[in-house]
Amino acid sequence: MEVRIQRSTVIATSPPTTEALELPLTIFDRVAPGRQVAIVFAFSAPAPSNSELIKSLSRTLLLHFPRLTACLGGDPHNPCVILGGSEGGALLVEATVDSNLDDYMPLQPSPELARLHPNTTSASHLLQVQLNRFRCGGLIVGITAHHRVADGHSMGTFFVAWSKITRGIPLDPIPNYDLSWLKPRFPPKIEFEHWGADFIPPKHCNNTFLLSQSFVEPHSTSNILIHYSYEFINSKLKAGVKEKFTTFEVLLGHIWRKITIARAVGKGETTMIRVPVNGRRRLRPPVSNEFIGNLVLDAYPMSKAGELINGGVETAAAIIRETVRRIDNRYFQSFIDFGEMNKEENLVPVYDLCGNLLFPNLEADSWLGLQFEDIDFGGGGSLCAFLPTWLTTDGLVIFLPRLCENGGVDVFVALLQEHAQILKNISHDMLILSIYSSSGRTDSYLANQNDLVKETTGDPPCDDSRRCHLDIRAGKMPPRRNRQRPVHDTVVEDLQREIQRLQQELNRRDEQEVEGRKQEEEENVNPFHQEASSDEEVRPRRWEQDRLRGRIDSGIFRPFKAPRSTKKHQAMKKFVREHLIQLISPFQKFHETEPDNKLINASSEFSISFFFKMSKMVTVVNSCLDIWVVSWNRPPLYEVDFGWGTPEFMGPASLICPRQFLILSNPDGGVKVSCSMEMEKLDSFVKLFHELLPVNV
Repeated sequence: MEVRIQRSTVIATSPPTTEALELPLTIFDRVAPGRQVAIVFAFSAPAPSNSELIKSLSRTLLLHFPRLTACLGGDPHNPCVILGGSEGGALLVEATVDSNLDDYMPLQPSPELARLHPNTTSASHLLQVQLNRFRCGGLIVGITAHHRVADGHSMGTFFVAWSKITRGIPLDPIPNYDLSWLKPRFPPKIEFEHWGADFIPPKHCNNTFLLSQSFVEPHSTSNILIHYSYEFINSKLKAGVKEKFTTFEVLLGHIWRKITIARAVGKGETTMIRVPVNGRRRLRPPVSNEFIGNLVLDAYPMSKAGELINGGVETAAAIIRETVRRIDNRYFQSFIDFGEMNKEENLVPVYDLCGNLLFPNLEADSWLGLQFEDIDFGGGGSLCAFLPTWLTTDGLVIFLPRLCENGGVDVFVALLQEHAQILKNISHDMLILSIYSSSGRTDSYLANQNDLVKETTGDPPCDDSRRCHLDIRAGKMPPRRNRQRPVHDTVVEDLQREIQRLQQELNRRDEQEVEGRKQEEEENVNPFHQEASSDEEVRPRRWEQDRLRGRIDSGIFRPFKAPRSTKKHQAMKKFVREHLIQLISPFQKFHETEPDNKLINASSEFSISFFFKMSKMVTVVNSCLDIWVVSWNRPPLYEVDFGWGTPEFMGPASLICPRQFLILSNPDGGVKVSCSMEMEKLDSFVKLFHELLPVNV
C-alpha cells in the first residue's frame, strides 16, 4: 500500500494570542494509560470531500470537544491540560492511495494499516486525523487520540458527533464536562487497596507490588481477527452454561481459555485479565453518558490455568462477572477519596511501567457499546469496516461489533506469532484435550467441552513417569459404586487400575520376548539345541494363548492382539530408523560443542523405543533431542463403537509443538505419520520424505 502525504495542517480552536488556560487532570485522567490509541474507519464511495470533513471537524472540536485540541502540561505532582496559547491544536493530514479500497477489503490487521494514520510514538498533538482518499473514491479515516484526555466512551461520542455535524444534524444531548459527581466524602474513606491495582506504590508504602516488565521485539507479535457469529455465541457458548451471562462475559471466558491453551501456560500458574470498567452507570447517582473525559477503572479476574481450562466456559465467565461486579459505586467512591488524599503525590499508573509482553496475562477492551458502528458522514457511502491498527503488545484483546447483516463479534487479538497461529486453529473448537506435564506446561488441547473432557497428565519426553486422569463432565456417566464419592474419582481409579494391569501384562510379555530372543541365539550357536529342548513345541502355543488373552474387566478397553517380533518386523525397524535419520538430519540443529553422532544415536534410540513400546495403551513419548514422537500405532482406537458404527478416520486435531511426530495406524493396514514443523521447513520436509521413501514400501 503506497500512501502519499499531500498536506498537513493544525486545527486550532483559539487564536495563538489567546491566554492559555490550565485545567488540572482528574484522578481518573491520571490513572489512564499515557499512550496514543489508533483506529481506522473505512467508508465506501461516494464519501464527502476533504474540505467538508475538515470544516465539520473544526466545528466539532471548537463547539463540543476543545479538550482534544489541548496539550499536556504541569509537573508530575500537578499534571494538567493547557487550552489555547501557541501550542496545542489537532493535527490534520491529507493523503492519497493509488489503489482501490476494494483491494484491501475485508480489512484485516496488517502493519500497512499504520501508514493510514499519523505516527503514535512521536505524536506532538493529543488528537491526530489522517484522511486517506483512494482512487475509487473510497475513504479511510485514521485517528489517534491520547488516552489521558478521553476514554473509549468519550471517543465514541466524538466520532458520532463529528459525523452528525458533517450531515448537518444537531447534537442532542450535547456533550458536557460536568464534574459535579467528582466529590470526595468528608472525611475521605479509602475502602479498597488502590496502590498496586491502579498506581505504582511509592517507596514509603508497605504494600508489596510485583511488577515484571517484559519486552519482545515488535516483529515477533502477530495480530489476528477472529469472527464469532451470534449463532455460534448463542448455540455453542451460551447454550452450554446454566446461568445467564452477557455476550462479553461468555465470549471473553471462551477467549481467555483458548489463549491460555495456545500459550501453554502452566496449570499451577496464575493468569489474569485487565478489564476496563466504565463508571458512568456504576456511580450513584449515575453520570451522564455525554460526559467527556476519563471515568474508567480496571478489574482483574484471575485464575489458575488448570482450574480455568478444566472448569469450562461457565467457570471462566463466572470469574469475570464476579470480579467486574466488585468495581461498583463503593469502589469508585473509594478511588475518588484516594485521589483526594494523594492529589499531591507523583502518581504513576500501572500502565506506564508495563512492557509489551503481558504473558501469561491479558488486557481485554470492549468496543461493543461505543457506537462506532453508528458513524455515518453521509455522501452516499457507508461505514464498511473499522478496527485498531497493528499492535505490538502481546496479550491485548479488543472486542468489536461485526458490520454484517447477521451481526456478531470480531475479536482482535495481538499475540506472539507461534501462539497466534495456534489460537486461530482452536478458536472455534469445542473439543479440548489438555495435556499437562509435571512442570505444569499445557502442551495441547482437545476435548469436548459439553460431553467429554479428557485430561492427560504426564511428564516431558525426558521423564519416564506418566499419569492419566479422565474427567467426564456431562453425557452418560458410568454407574457409581459409592454415591458419596464424585464420579471423577471413581473413573480415575478404574482407569489407573486398568493401566496398571496393562503395564504388568506388557512387562510380562517383554520378559517372554527377551527369553525368546535368547532361545533363538542359542539355537544359532548350538545346532543340537532343538533336540535338547523338550518344551519347544509347547512354548509357541503358550505364547499364542497369552497374547490373545484380552482385558475386559472394567469394560473400558476391548481385547487387542499384539504382533510377534519377526524378521519382517526387525527389517521394518531398521528401515524406519535409517529413514528417519535421513529425514531429520537436514532440519536438526545442535550446538557446536555437540558431536554429530548425537543425532544418529538419538534417532536409533527413538526407533527402538518406539517399536518396542508401541503396544502400550497410553501415549508413549520419546525424546530425540529436539524431536517429540508420539505413538498411537497399537491402541485399538478404531475399535471404538458407540453404537452408530466404527470411526472411518482417527487423527489429531492439531499438533502444537514444533517437530512433533504422531504415528498412527490405518484401519486397512499401513501407517500414517502426522507431523508439525516450522512453516518454512514443512514443504521441504514433506518433499524429502517422499523422495527418500523406498519404492517397495
